[in-house]
Amino acid sequence: MKVKLILMLLTINSFVTNGQIDLEFNIVTSLNENGNVVAEQIIEIDSLSKEKIYNSTLNWVASTFANTESVMQSKIENKMVRINGISKGALGPYYGFYYGLGYTIQIDIKDNKIRFNAYNLTQVASSSPFTKTGVEAFYKKGKLRKSKTVKNFNQQMNEEITIIALSLKTYIVNGETNVINNDENW
Repeated sequence: MKVKLILMLLTINSFVTNGQIDLEFNIVTSLNENGNVVAEQIIEIDSLSKEKIYNSTLNWVASTFANTESVMQSKIENKMVRINGISKGALGPYYGFYYGLGYTIQIDIKDNKIRFNAYNLTQVASSSPFTKTGVEAFYKKGKLRKSKTVKNFNQQMNEEITIIALSLKTYIVNGETNVINNDENW
């Protein structure tokens, strides 16, 4: 697991310039018309068919998440993949505690592009993955609260979602994972 995390961070580092994430992938959360926090990005992937993108997306899920069966929620061949996950310790400290970011990501697929849509965003207590709180509480009257803690939390959430999207695009474009193959290291 540590090796996977280190290699993922090294991959992401290749997209980081002067301490900032590539602006194309600066995914920002916002409130939708139903008052839910969501993040959506259309990602262009040149010269790849929807079949190739779909298969690469399934392979990315299998190589990125420890338990593919529990993460995979739905899939429609060559059209869509939906996953649930938790990024451990990605957010904080918030009132002295670190939290995971719970999410659902739907990846809609067409020739040469995907729509990366993150929703059901929650903060998950480190001590119990069953203790979840929606991030909508960080908004008041449709706007992000002004406290420094809330702004930092929101920035960390945006960065985590951006890192996931970058990881997916890198996998689709390169056709390979940066995670060490378990068959070679046993």
